[in-house]
Amino acid sequence: MLYILWGFLLVVPAFLISFLFGIIPGFLLKGIGLRKAGDAWSYWFAYAMSAFVMRLVGVKIHTVGDVDAVRRLSRSGRPLCFVSNHTSLLDIPAILSLRIRTGFVAKKELLLVPGVNVWILAIHSVFINRKNLKEGARSIEKAVANIRQGYPMYIFPEGKRSKNGVIGSFKKGSFRLATESQALIVPITIKGLRVGLEDRRKPFQHSECWIHFGSPIQSPPRSDRDAVYDMIEDIETGIKDVYEVL
Repeated sequence: MLYILWGFLLVVPAFLISFLFGIIPGFLLKGIGLRKAGDAWSYWFAYAMSAFVMRLVGVKIHTVGDVDAVRRLSRSGRPLCFVSNHTSLLDIPAILSLRIRTGFVAKKELLLVPGVNVWILAIHSVFINRKNLKEGARSIEKAVANIRQGYPMYIFPEGKRSKNGVIGSFKKGSFRLATESQALIVPITIKGLRVGLEDRRKPFQHSECWIHFGSPIQSPPRSDRDAVYDMIEDIETGIKDVYEVL
């Protein structure tokens, strides 16, 4: 209870400050035609807020792979899609705390979370209703358009968080993001974040997690189904193999 109260007292003022000095100026800059400046401002505050959240929950992140190269790639403007397993509600702030410039394909329920919803929208994320095929398809189309415009997108192809440490099967439809936009795919493996939140046992505790950045893969055209299915299988197998050794 004390941890929840302490977190509430810290997070609420932080979100109010970030809203006033992060989200509002970002949208104003975009509104007057300074899109790049507005985006840069919004992403910078998203990084700062995410780093604050990770420090608040006491999680230390260990990265494996060339994270600096991934940062540069995320800012290059080329079609880019991040694909990873989904372990915790902390997955998104953990990635943003590493200053990876990306939006997310996030579940529609996050629209109901004050503060979080506007931040997700501010960095060109897309909300998806996985229970409605038509709405889901429109969300994927929006995410594809974002990638084509130079905004990287991040998707969790399992469709939901793993609660038992076992990575679920990847949904092939998730990869439309990459195949329709001819994006470069960066596979990412996340391990250990559930201890920081969902499986937390003590109010004040420190934990560690590992984030592995794989080598970029050029996605084949959607029309080449065999190549697409082979790529999906390779990425899923690769992420699961890395997860076992992290």
